[in-house]
Amino acid sequence: MLPAGAFKKRQLLETLNVAGAGLALAAATSAVLHDFPSNVFGVGIPTLVIGTFWAWLLRQPKKVSIFGYPISLGWVLSIPLAMLNAGIACGFLMLQESAGAWGFGLGMIIGATFGAMIWVPALLLTILFFGAPISGARKLAEKGLAGRERGEALVGAAAVVVALLALFTEVTIFSSAQLRLREPSLVDHVFILTLAVAALASSGTALVSALARGRARKAFVRDVEAGKVKQFRIDALPEGKVLMRVVAQGEGYRVADFEEEVALLDEAGEVRRVG
Repeated sequence: MLPAGAFKKRQLLETLNVAGAGLALAAATSAVLHDFPSNVFGVGIPTLVIGTFWAWLLRQPKKVSIFGYPISLGWVLSIPLAMLNAGIACGFLMLQESAGAWGFGLGMIIGATFGAMIWVPALLLTILFFGAPISGARKLAEKGLAGRERGEALVGAAAVVVALLALFTEVTIFSSAQLRLREPSLVDHVFILTLAVAALASSGTALVSALARGRARKAFVRDVEAGKVKQFRIDALPEGKVLMRVVAQGEGYRVADFEEEVALLDEAGEVRRVG
């Protein structure tokens, strides 16, 4: 019997990591800007929405031609989305100081322009921690199911690291009065911790699941090659090794066994294609 889910393409891993990336970004941004006289909800919520959308967008196959070079739409929109994020966050800050749409609009302009001293370094760090792993995951996914899972494990690990850093930063700020420009409210503190814990739960689940599925599949393939698993065998074909399911239909010379290709394997026994 096949290991549960080990040979199935699961969209769940990708969905968990998209959510985890957005949550980790929101937690880290809110924790870092916690010392500034701003509302963490005004920073965290826009970052959560835009960050999650950007993480999803980077995974899409849509490309845009720039000077004859095809570039992922997610990369093309990275700067505009970073400017929008900073603009909305600054808009909420100005809304606190000056009620009305005028204050919010002015804040958006200031955040998108003069706020570059904050959002440009933040974008570079985001690309380092999330953009590169997500792009790497897409390339690994082209190598088959095993590559896809390794890629998702990489993205999950990146989100877990960022979420842990956000947790550490928030705990340090909350416990060290000398580092604060203002006293953080308990609501702000709980909000940031909730974002970080949710990111850990989401991407941590994707990371553990991807690693567990890979180990279970490798063990199963080794057992099949050793002849320890009934109804399965591995055939050597010109295109590579093939994991086959063999079901006996009965006895008699006119009865043929039912054979089904389960997965195409590479030389190392990793899954390249399912079915």
